[in-house]
Amino acid sequence: MTKLGQKISTDFTADQVKQLIRNYHQSSGEIVSSQLLGKTAWLNGSAYQIISTEDLQAASNRLRENLALPEQTLTNTETRLNDMNPVFFDDESPTTYFNVRGYNVTRYTNNTD
Repeated sequence: MTKLGQKISTDFTADQVKQLIRNYHQSSGEIVSSQLLGKTAWLNGSAYQIISTEDLQAASNRLRENLALPEQTLTNTETRLNDMNPVFFDDESPTTYFNVRGYNVTRYTNNTD
């Protein structure tokens, strides 16, 4: 099976899909959903939702727990930018300014060698 629809493709075989349905159908009643809520920031004329490092870490911890993986402290572009904008998440601050310190510039490299 290579196509599930016009915009979705997979390398699962038909038998593998049947096995997934058979084995995991019972789990459908145990699905828990959650939502990350951010604070609005305007970057280059577009609105973005910026999620606090604390909320990102909590979501990562929940996912890792469900996958039986140890907790791991997040350190990525989002957490570094959050660290550079400490006032942004203050409840008292009405600011929608979020300094991306040049991270909004796309840099292309040839890493195919």
